[in-house]
Amino acid sequence: MKPYNFLLLLAMFVGCGGGVPLTSVTGVVTLDGNPVADAVVTFAPDSGDVACVGSTDTSGKYTLACQHGTGAPAGSYSVKIKSREKAKEGSNPMAGLAPGTPEYIEAYKKQMAGGNRAEYKAKPKGEIPEKYNTGVALKATVGKSSETINFDLKSK
Repeated sequence: MKPYNFLLLLAMFVGCGGGVPLTSVTGVVTLDGNPVADAVVTFAPDSGDVACVGSTDTSGKYTLACQHGTGAPAGSYSVKIKSREKAKEGSNPMAGLAPGTPEYIEAYKKQMAGGNRAEYKAKPKGEIPEKYNTGVALKATVGKSSETINFDLKSK
């Protein structure tokens, strides 16, 4: 069985895929009006399903993806935003991979399973205030059509 066939079969039984449509979610994260680069944006569903994650680029833009593709299921989410601390350059297993591809999905699963967490993970490092790292201060609702959800964080 080819790896991507296995992943499609797995998607039918677990997580945020399995027949649940995904909504494209993008946005920009700023802190006091300045883009926040290299941060992790995590949408944790209030229903307890699988979280969706995105990383900001140098302009603060992120695109959400989950283990089954690009986007997030419609619903209410608690949002956490953390600065990403790199232990070594090039250790992001998803770098350069297109969200939703079989390769991206496999890299995502490995990262979430802890296979690469020691080398590349999100940690608060002072830039983003702690209150945005908890999932309490930020909430978001994803509808059934494409969403742009921006976060303008304040340092004070």
